Amino acid sequence: MKRFWMGLFVFTVTMIALTIYNKPVFAQSEDMPGISIKEDNLIDLDMKDVDMKDVARMFSRISGLNIIISEAVKNKVTLSVTNADWESALQMILKTYGLVSIREGNFLRILTYSELQQEEINVPLISRVIFLNFAKAESMRSSLESIKSARGRINVDIKTNSLIITDSPANIQKMEKVMGELDKRTPQVLIEALMLDVKLSEDEQLGVNWMLGDKDTIHDDNDYNDRYVRQNLSAGRVEGILKYGKTIYKNTELNALIDFWRQNQKAEVLANPKVMTLDGLTAKIELSEEVPYIQSTISSDTGSITSTVSFRNVGIKLDVTPTISAEGFVSLTIKTEQSFRTGTIGGQPIVDSRKAETNLLVKSGETIVIGGLRKKNKTDTIDKIPLLGDLPVIGKMFRRKVTSSTDTELLLFVTPFVVNQPQLTPREQLNLGKFDSVRDERKNILDSNTKDAEPFPLRPLE
Repeated sequence: MKRFWMGLFVFTVTMIALTIYNKPVFAQSEDMPGISIKEDNLIDLDMKDVDMKDVARMFSRISGLNIIISEAVKNKVTLSVTNADWESALQMILKTYGLVSIREGNFLRILTYSELQQEEINVPLISRVIFLNFAKAESMRSSLESIKSARGRINVDIKTNSLIITDSPANIQKMEKVMGELDKRTPQVLIEALMLDVKLSEDEQLGVNWMLGDKDTIHDDNDYNDRYVRQNLSAGRVEGILKYGKTIYKNTELNALIDFWRQNQKAEVLANPKVMTLDGLTAKIELSEEVPYIQSTISSDTGSITSTVSFRNVGIKLDVTPTISAEGFVSLTIKTEQSFRTGTIGGQPIVDSRKAETNLLVKSGETIVIGGLRKKNKTDTIDKIPLLGDLPVIGKMFRRKVTSSTDTELLLFVTPFVVNQPQLTPREQLNLGKFDSVRDERKNILDSNTKDAEPFPLRPLE
């Protein structure tokens, strides 16, 4: 019997403990009415017409900060908040009643916005000269305009690529932090382009096939590992060579296919330019010729005709804008145009053009293929027996006219390579250190005031 009562006692105590443990714990003090502090440091607020000074006193106990409130603050607070951290709740109260807070170490000042503005006016301005290493001073100034105060000024010295900033010490500290994040080395991208003119026969009218597999092989355009059986490129014929497949390839397979085409006189390399550009800037490649033509102008006064020789560019234009992502991918905006003269009318050249524009995301070293820019060439060839073929009437019996048509397709291969910046050698680092020393000396001369910054910023907490 004794064991039974002992077991019942232990069971009862255990259940009570579990109930207390799972139940939210609130701590509410008599001198802090309307506020409940939970075990996870979240608070519930339920106030009506409570003086702002009493609210500040409550938050001081919760946060452990020394909160000082301005005499100009005379607001009465009415609100109801559930499950909020103390800092978010306090900032919401201040924002609601048009107040601001300034954190100074273990102190938190609460004042009106007009008082904050007056304090900023009374703070003396200082000047700093900031030399930029990579960013353009003019573009950096645009980024800092939203940070400077109403009294602040930002001037640009283009020759030294520097900024002369005049503002409060707190604002200058903020701007220096932003400049440290923005003034970084811009990655570079090497753009390699291959312009290939491919001849198409009558059986090859569907474009270029990059699959190089059996006709019955099902190919997934997104399968970059090329999991299908390839045919030997040295064979006399490649099955289905003119069907479009995927558009992103490795250099090895492209080089093999291009060599195969050139050996069989199916392709002509027009150009293989390589250009370096910065991240986010456009690289322009142009392969063109100037077509001359006569342009006549009639004078409205004298009626005289003036003829001048003008030129029009025809050929291939390629614009590539790379953007490097944080994951190492390269986003490419590609614009291409092919134009060629097809004839003349009234002495003016007739120019046919084809344009394409696309946006793709690839890895460094992967090749993008742009096709579909086609041109049809017609050639008339006359074979004849000398003299007899020129005779009237019967000359047709001794000559023949052969009209041949050839379709060609312009293929553009674009490969981006992200170029890693080389590390400086010890000698280069030494020379750079000397340059920085001279520049710092000039900076100290240009600084109009080297007064230390104030120990706290005169701005609301973010």
